[in-house]
Amino acid sequence: GPGRWLARLPHADRFRPRPAGPADYEASPGRPDEAAARVADACLRAAAESARAGEVDGVVTGPVAKSWMARI
Repeated sequence: GPGRWLARLPHADRFRPRPAGPADYEASPGRPDEAAARVADACLRAAAESARAGEVDGVVTGPVAKSWMARI
């Protein structure tokens, strides 16, 4: 997600965060929409790129609204 989200994660100093999506994005938990799908897509693509490059050992995601992902 956006860099300001990553900075708030516990133990953020123990890993190298990789921001994705618009810096000003504000989520509405439980209310998926096109903007959320686009941020999720950007995050998934960044995670896949990091995995392919050998920069990470694994990827963990939260819930993703697949119905919205299919629309973009």
